[in-house]
Amino acid sequence: MPRRAGSPEELARRVAAAYTRAMKLAVLVLLAACQQGAGSGDDYPPGTGGPVIIGGGGSGGGGDAGTGDAGTALRGRVCLLTDLRRVGDSTACAGVGANNLVVSLGTRTATTAGDGSFTIVAPLGGGLTWHVTGAQIVTSVMPFGADTTLPAISDLVYGELLSTNLVTLADQQGSIVVRVVSGVTPVSGTTATSIPAPPRLALYDGNNATVWTENRVGTGLRGIAWFADVPLAATGATLATITLTPRGGSPVPAVPVENQAITFVTQDTQ
Repeated sequence: MPRRAGSPEELARRVAAAYTRAMKLAVLVLLAACQQGAGSGDDYPPGTGGPVIIGGGGSGGGGDAGTGDAGTALRGRVCLLTDLRRVGDSTACAGVGANNLVVSLGTRTATTAGDGSFTIVAPLGGGLTWHVTGAQIVTSVMPFGADTTLPAISDLVYGELLSTNLVTLADQQGSIVVRVVSGVTPVSGTTATSIPAPPRLALYDGNNATVWTENRVGTGLRGIAWFADVPLAATGATLATITLTPRGGSPVPAVPVENQAITFVTQDTQ
């Protein structure tokens, strides 16, 4: 006796047939995928989950992860200072209050944690310059090198320092702080000149954190020379040439000067 269309027996038969066809199709798809994956360029070892791209930011976050140039991850710290004479002194870095500063190196950026720490991926290429920007600090500029401790100072502290030393930092002027060392030891008695020449002679560290000396004796016990108001070129970027007397070691490389910013450079006289 033929089964009636729509009967329970007929519906069961149709469901079973559909299930069988679906299972066969799934097996065929799985086999095809296995054959395609064998030896292809998209295979990854078990458990890796694909390629890993190192991103910037670290404990403070970052803005350039995922570009895929496989640069080296650099860990560093923005050293927030209250005394400009103590550039290079890690014990002078503030333990808090240096958060949410933006560190940039080429096209890469990172954001600092509370103690100023950051991780950033170095871009490819040479001639790179560190920049540190953020609310309530003077922009810091430093040529890229092995040192990843970047000095910074608050705009209030720096404003008081300028005022105490009778310096008016005008538009289209920047500052340079030169730390002179022999190995790791500060060098005293070194005078410094700059081209372009600032209106004021170089100021040198002394016994007072706010009152610096303007003399021909040169750097004090901390080996710091400060050009407070270097004029920028009328057009294009400004590169300043610093001359140290007596000079030792390699000549100071030309350093960038930027408007209303502080450029930090360390010169080893060995």
